[in-house]
Amino acid sequence: MKRLFIQSILLGICHLCFSQITTNEPPISVLKGIVSENLYTNTRIINLAVPNMVKILYEDSINSYKADMLQRYAVKIPVSINMYEYGDWIDLDDGNG
Repeated sequence: MKRLFIQSILLGICHLCFSQITTNEPPISVLKGIVSENLYTNTRIINLAVPNMVKILYEDSINSYKADMLQRYAVKIPVSINMYEYGDWIDLDDGNG
């Protein structure tokens, strides 16, 4: 019981050490009056590969008979997307972006 209490305290302290500081300030884009309509008109659509659902459903049907197996909730789809190539960047007048 004592060990569980100590672990709980340490976990709580670690959570506080890595928390984000909330300043309740609006984003710079709102302060500068930048309209985000351009972000939506220039947005590129990326079509992902369709997963093989027959194979996935077959694998899930096999795994459903195993008592210790968790149900699948997602399927990994490999992509090669990075924010530098596909991101939209806005440079502010003061040099911030």
